[in-house]
Amino acid sequence: MSNASNWIPPLADIRVIETGMGIASGYAGKLFRDAGAEVIKVEPASGDPLRTWSATGALLGHRPSALFSFLAAGKQSVVGDLSESAIQQLLTTADLVIDDGSLDVDALHSAAPRLVILSVTPFGLSGPLSHRPATDFIVQAECGSIAARGAPDLPPVQAGARTSEWAAGLYGASAALAAVLGVQGGADGAVIDASWMEAMMISTNLFSDPMWSLMKELMGIDPPGAARSVETPSIYPSADGWIGFNTNGPQHAEAFLHLIERPDLVDAGYVMASVRTANRYEFDEWVRQYTTKHTSAEILERAGELRVPTVRVNDGQTVLKEEHLLAREFFAPSADGTFTAPRPHYRIQNERPPLAGAVAELGAGTASVRTVPDLPAVTRSLPLEGLKILDVTCWWAGPSNTQILAAMGADVIHVESIAHADPMRYAAAVMFLDRDQWWELSSFYLGINTNKRGITLDLNNPDGVALAERLVDWADIVVENYTPRVMPKFGLSWERIHELNPRAVMVRQPAFGLDGPWAERVGFAQNMEQMAGMAYLTGYRDQEPLVPRGPGDPLGGAHAAFATLAALARRDATGEGVLVEVPLIEGSLNITAEPVVEFTAYGRLMERDGNRSAHAAPQGLYPCIGEEQWLAISVGTNEQWQSLAALLGDDLRHDASLDTLGGRRNAHDRLDERINAWAAERALDDALASLIAVGVPAAALADPRTIHAHPHFVARGFFEDTPHPVVGSLPIAGMPFRMSGVDRWIFAPAPLMGQHNRDVLGGLLGLDDAHLAALTETGVIGERPAGS
Repeated sequence: MSNASNWIPPLADIRVIETGMGIASGYAGKLFRDAGAEVIKVEPASGDPLRTWSATGALLGHRPSALFSFLAAGKQSVVGDLSESAIQQLLTTADLVIDDGSLDVDALHSAAPRLVILSVTPFGLSGPLSHRPATDFIVQAECGSIAARGAPDLPPVQAGARTSEWAAGLYGASAALAAVLGVQGGADGAVIDASWMEAMMISTNLFSDPMWSLMKELMGIDPPGAARSVETPSIYPSADGWIGFNTNGPQHAEAFLHLIERPDLVDAGYVMASVRTANRYEFDEWVRQYTTKHTSAEILERAGELRVPTVRVNDGQTVLKEEHLLAREFFAPSADGTFTAPRPHYRIQNERPPLAGAVAELGAGTASVRTVPDLPAVTRSLPLEGLKILDVTCWWAGPSNTQILAAMGADVIHVESIAHADPMRYAAAVMFLDRDQWWELSSFYLGINTNKRGITLDLNNPDGVALAERLVDWADIVVENYTPRVMPKFGLSWERIHELNPRAVMVRQPAFGLDGPWAERVGFAQNMEQMAGMAYLTGYRDQEPLVPRGPGDPLGGAHAAFATLAALARRDATGEGVLVEVPLIEGSLNITAEPVVEFTAYGRLMERDGNRSAHAAPQGLYPCIGEEQWLAISVGTNEQWQSLAALLGDDLRHDASLDTLGGRRNAHDRLDERINAWAAERALDDALASLIAVGVPAAALADPRTIHAHPHFVARGFFEDTPHPVVGSLPIAGMPFRMSGVDRWIFAPAPLMGQHNRDVLGGLLGLDDAHLAALTETGVIGERPAGS
């Protein structure tokens, strides 16, 4: 492990005031604190409720909870009312304020026009749902996440680990850092309105709606039946635990069939996901026949030889024993030694941000009002205007990093080749193989590459590498997400990048990091969710764990965006480019910190519990009249319980044993029976209206395949109709936050293959028509995949 004394905090000149409570605001503030910012947490006299929270019901005594300590370490604590003049002065003289909907952000923005204000709330500050009470479960129900997950013969099931809250804080922090750096460079201040609902939609079902919209437009096909499904292969019991697989492409699927010693299934068509899904029960049994005979270590060794993306499925205890994470010294004790937690998710120049100090006692801070630094005049319309990025990424995690930066104003040039196109072009495009330019019809590629220019360059060809080197000289930032050996194989190592452009920041996003025993292993989102513990917390107790299906990649991209911007701040301060390492797994481990800190602090394991939750009861899905008419209910407070009990019956309302969350958790089976009986007699819309009228958090389970028509998303302009030269107009999700002064995030669709070859190679680099023609002739560039 590198010496933390060499760490140069990139955000040391930034002051953040954190007025929000809970996970979302806390994680946003933590990201800034890890990067060196001064973070002052303003709390009420009773403190942030997380101070006394334990997901397993551990007795805390006088200590703050482990989760609160993880999020708040190194922050100052000031007690005060947000309306007090002293607190208002702190707010107006800061660089950034992080809030949870408690502040009048418009008034604060008027009082301090160059201030950046981040509000992170369940539904955002506008739209028809903005004033409704909500929990993570209700947000998941509204955004379509729950309906997409689970076996068709069981009720749909939530993603565990309160992902929507962590995701919203993360996306909000990335946007806020872009805005703060923008203000320092000539952008105006801004109000950033981040939404749990939008963050969760991006994280777990980004592609479902555009895929079905495309199938409806091109093939006249409507979504059939229930939306939910499970991946196969995915998670299975081994001889000593759980083992997780992922087969994103046919090469992985074929290798997997050899792994389970069933090569006969290759010719039987089981390389195709559709065949495996159609015969899921039989196929899963064949897999179990192999996995249950072998230990996880034996399976991992063989899978590594065959390059099948495979990991252990961990809980909050077993993840601490992962050899790769131990080799990278990723987990570390807290400052007071009471628990173990993940380290920050990135390294700059091989230096990881040091662990923060102890948690401040409530109100122990003595923050003073500072003098507002001089700022340049407003000359930028978007925060990252003028920033130049060479994007050598593929799949999802890398492109989602650069997509965030592009939306915030950066000029991003995405590079692929005709011999090795971005594999996301082929995801969900196989049903269109009989159409011209079928490779332009992937909703996956279309959804994560908006606002970029696109070129082709064969980086296995010296001519292609020479042109890439000229673009490195142009760029402020170079981003890639291959396994560590690939870029050096092209001749584009960090040393070469730095030699070509000493001011360039290079961002590397390998699955498992640049060193350690797993450095060269292939890994995708599902593997991150399995290894980090998200999957272990998702699903029913008597069933195998389920992958949440998505968050590993987009949240890995958002983590990388934050690290990229932090490195940019350091580059701008020192004038020297830096290497940034942002392993995909380490972002996932940070947002799944709770099981680890809970186990190491209290010796208690967090377990998956279907649609129930430690922080709300009763909570679940209840079928109303008709097919797939699911009502989501999540009672987060005692007051909400009294409102629900009044609808269910006076006997429940007067039962003192149900007056606490713990009492209702203990009686959950009995309460579910009553709610099921009540819901079964009602139409979904009627049941929902009754609950909303009395303030009970509730939702109708939304279908992810048509989620662009959700009235709340429509009101907030979250999906944007994006004209595309091949596809036509398609609803594409913008950013999971609104920002003052920005009406829409998507100003250009994802580029066609090689669409900007002439613009970039000719206009930017000055190649003439003859040179471009020669490059096309030799396959260095092109506009169609080789062989198509």
